[in-house]
Amino acid sequence: MEGLDQYELETEVSKTETSTQTLTIEMDELFRKKLNFLGIMQMVLGVLWMISGVIYAILIVGIPIFFMGLKTFKSGQKYREALDKKNGEDIKEGLILFSDMSKIYLIYFIVIVVLACIILIASLFFIGLLSSSSGY
Repeated sequence: MEGLDQYELETEVSKTETSTQTLTIEMDELFRKKLNFLGIMQMVLGVLWMISGVIYAILIVGIPIFFMGLKTFKSGQKYREALDKKNGEDIKEGLILFSDMSKIYLIYFIVIVVLACIILIASLFFIGLLSSSSGY
């Protein structure tokens, strides 16, 4: 196929097995454009998240935001490097970094939801105490 690059990625079959499988990706023009867009977008979002993380670091909640931004930025860099070097290993590393960021985000989201529920329940409890003590 003329004009197409091929990247080969080795992927682990399972954590217990040591054998790998090869995945071939053909790099047509549309895929290059999409990968370039993902790379730029993740780098921009990564910088914004890191800035937010530094701002919110005073409240401790900014620390995971900073690391999410850092992982997202690095992931975008790897996608861009894959286009420049035509190296499938960079795509693999970018996906691993983005997966790591997604894990941090999931944990962060769960913690925020749990804390919001605790605050809501505590607020309703104290409102109930105040209303019962004032005779309503």
